[in-house]
Amino acid sequence: MTNEERLELEQLRIENWRQKKMIDVLVNRVEQNHCHPIEPYAAFQHSVILSDQIREKTEALNATLLDLEQLNAQLIQAKQNAEASHQRFMDAIESISDGFALYDQTRRLVHCNYRFRKFWLDANIDLSQHPITLKEIKTLAQQKGLIVRELPLQHPNEGRVFQQNNDRWVQVSERPTADGGLVMLYTDITLLKQAESERYQAEFHRKLKHSYVTLEKRFEQRTVELQTLNTQLSNEINERERIQNRLQEAKREAEQANESKTKSLAAISHDLLQPLNAAQLFIGSLEAKSTEPATQQIVHALSNSVTDVASLITSLVDISKLDAGAITPDKQPFMLGDLLKNLANEFHEQAIASGLQFHYVPTTAKVYSDSLLIARVVRNLVNNAIRYTPNGKVLLGCRRTQSGIRIDVYDTGVGIPNDKQIIIFQEFKRLDARPSFKGTSLGLGLAIVEKIGRVLEHPIALHSLPGKGSRFSITLPYAQHQSQFVPLVTKPTPHPSVFAGKHVLVVDNDEAICCGMQSLLSEWGCQVQTYTSLKYLSPHFRSTQPLDLLIVDYHLDGDEDGLTVAHFLQRQSQTLFPTIVISADRSEKLLTKVRQNHFILLNKPTSPVKLKAVLGHLLAT
Repeated sequence: MTNEERLELEQLRIENWRQKKMIDVLVNRVEQNHCHPIEPYAAFQHSVILSDQIREKTEALNATLLDLEQLNAQLIQAKQNAEASHQRFMDAIESISDGFALYDQTRRLVHCNYRFRKFWLDANIDLSQHPITLKEIKTLAQQKGLIVRELPLQHPNEGRVFQQNNDRWVQVSERPTADGGLVMLYTDITLLKQAESERYQAEFHRKLKHSYVTLEKRFEQRTVELQTLNTQLSNEINERERIQNRLQEAKREAEQANESKTKSLAAISHDLLQPLNAAQLFIGSLEAKSTEPATQQIVHALSNSVTDVASLITSLVDISKLDAGAITPDKQPFMLGDLLKNLANEFHEQAIASGLQFHYVPTTAKVYSDSLLIARVVRNLVNNAIRYTPNGKVLLGCRRTQSGIRIDVYDTGVGIPNDKQIIIFQEFKRLDARPSFKGTSLGLGLAIVEKIGRVLEHPIALHSLPGKGSRFSITLPYAQHQSQFVPLVTKPTPHPSVFAGKHVLVVDNDEAICCGMQSLLSEWGCQVQTYTSLKYLSPHFRSTQPLDLLIVDYHLDGDEDGLTVAHFLQRQSQTLFPTIVISADRSEKLLTKVRQNHFILLNKPTSPVKLKAVLGHLLAT
């Protein structure tokens, strides 16, 4: 029964009560009139009116009762229809295969079917005990561990899919009602999931099989390709091995040729330097004897010519050794100032003779390098500066930088154009020297500088402006503070009294050199004895004979060498005397051997000035 039907039934009951009340009032009034007599006509008239009124009310009451009976019958029929509809609704939701649940506005469970109850009964959750809310149902499901996984549908607002702990899958769909309630359907989709999984597995196996077949075909193709490539690679490797063998053979031949060239050049230079060395000794003796200016000028020119020839031969030997990789640096910490001071003293007179000012800025820097190779680099740079400076000055100095000590050689010479600054470091490439320069050059000085710089791993730099001058530099690394520094022997000009009466023994297999030494050393005031071998020396040597200094050539005849002679004389005299070993061999091996014996090595040709400085130092100590 609807609310409208209930309202209409209540209004009919009220109207029936009112009419009944009116009838009771009319009856009472009639009875009261019998107790009080009135006129007959008036009473009749009143009775007629009252009778009409009663009849009207009775008819109205009967009509109302009839309406009430009809309405009641309708209500009964409506109730029967509603109960029938409700039963059909109940039968309908019980007949569906899905679980059905109806929740009111507060999400309290109002009605559900058997499948819904069984769904929870299977999980030991009883929903019939008391009214329960949707939230409480979810809490019970979580506590029982019923839900293993939860997945959203394609449209999340339509519901979700749950995997239960018994491997069953349930889809929950939600639909809101008109009055704010909620209808939920629980559908078992396990079979659909299984079918979907089977389809997925079948599709996966199909793709896997297809991939396997495809992969097998590709593998076969790649195998063929790899076999082809392997064959090609093997052929290429064999070809490369053949080429490598040919290259190695060519390299060995080139190295042998280079070594042979170096040895031949060294042998030739030795044979050439022997007479040049003798010539320099005779020239030195002649310079000491000559007093006339014209003669001195000729002797000086002759000395310069011999020096130039010796320098050319030495440069060729050095270039050959550098190209052959036969020079190994002997890097040690040393005081750079000692080396540069010796070189400054060496070039000061040469610069003055060339009409140039020569300045040297002292330094206290401690560096780590090969002092002999650095001396050769600086000597070549200063020579180059003097050669290409018509007038002005040459400066030798140092500058401290973050990367090391930079040795600078400045000149105010002709300068070098930018397009020639690379060429000048190539072999046999040189610019035109100043017109007043009388020396000769093969263009090897700066090439030797560049090659030594690479061997030492010291950067060489050039900054020049045509017509302004040039600055050549080489940068040396700093020495470690805890290193032991090797002091370099300075070469001050000795006083003539140092040589007076000193007994000097000379052993050289070249009679010309012996004669030159005899003449030169005698001019300095020494008492000189010369021999060409130990065989001629030993019968004349007495242990009691005083010996102040020994000058011996390293390469003697036969199996003899200068070190053997020096050791024999030291054993015979039972004293250690200063020894100078002279040789055209500029190898590191010989230098090391001489140093190990605490001797001094001078390379041929030995200039009288250098020889005099070394002798003066040794005889003065």
